[in-house]
Amino acid sequence: MAVELVMRLLHTADWHLGRLFHNLSLLDDQRHVLDQLIEIIDRENIDAVLIAGDIYDRSVPPSAAVTLLDDVLHALCESASCR
Repeated sequence: MAVELVMRLLHTADWHLGRLFHNLSLLDDQRHVLDQLIEIIDRENIDAVLIAGDIYDRSVPPSAAVTLLDDVLHALCESASCR
């Protein structure tokens, strides 16, 4: 009897949270995209998420960027029940 084990991995990279474009914050857009990412993770039953590269856009990120990452990580844990 053969048993097939499959792990669904979603690889992301270089979020650059807190980035400014011509002095305009992209945080609202980044939040929207990350909300969509969470929906994909739920819909596709992703087992693990890899976040590679730069999470923040600069070494000392704005507090709103830190809050956004915290919100996203909490949502991931809640949606996946921290499997």
